Amino acid sequence: MRQGRLLGTVASLRVQREPLKQGPAGQRAYDPSHIVEVGAVRVDRDGAVGLAEGGEEVLDVHNARHPRTRDRRGDRGLSLMSDQDYVWLRERFGEHLTDGVAGETITLRGGEPLRGQDLSAGVLIETRDAVVPLTNVRVAAPCVEFTRYVLRRAPGSPVDEPVRATLEELDHGARGFVGVATVDAVVSLGDRVFLAHE
Repeated sequence: MRQGRLLGTVASLRVQREPLKQGPAGQRAYDPSHIVEVGAVRVDRDGAVGLAEGGEEVLDVHNARHPRTRDRRGDRGLSLMSDQDYVWLRERFGEHLTDGVAGETITLRGGEPLRGQDLSAGVLIETRDAVVPLTNVRVAAPCVEFTRYVLRRAPGSPVDEPVRATLEELDHGARGFVGVATVDAVVSLGDRVFLAHE
């Protein structure tokens, strides 16, 4: 893979300590309190491990080694969004949608919104020591729980026409993209991220 168009630089990094959807079926709530901002992320085929201040390692809930992993198939270890996608979300739905609240691993800045783009060719993260290909890159499909959070609806509220319409709006990359790192490396703030070019 060769580097193609620059998508942006790494503005912030996060991992999810626990699942963001909490509660019994039918009453699950989206809970962003389990999102942890970190200074760097170690990545490999199993997923992400946040490297926090003081040397603490925080295993992301999508890491295959997490005891409550949300990625048993091993096909969505990392996720990314652009800060410009958050600008659109706030303009459309409100100021409660702060950068990172969707739980993506990597938030980019300095590029165009990712929403509506085709990233299926793959993504390359240029770190200090390696170039990390992300493969199987695809849209992170929105869930009902996050959609209710976006609309400030109560957990368990009906999936009515406004919720269905918002689910459609949040698709096509507006909730970000997911992929799998194929090289072991540490991703840090300021690293550049490119669309791959065959």
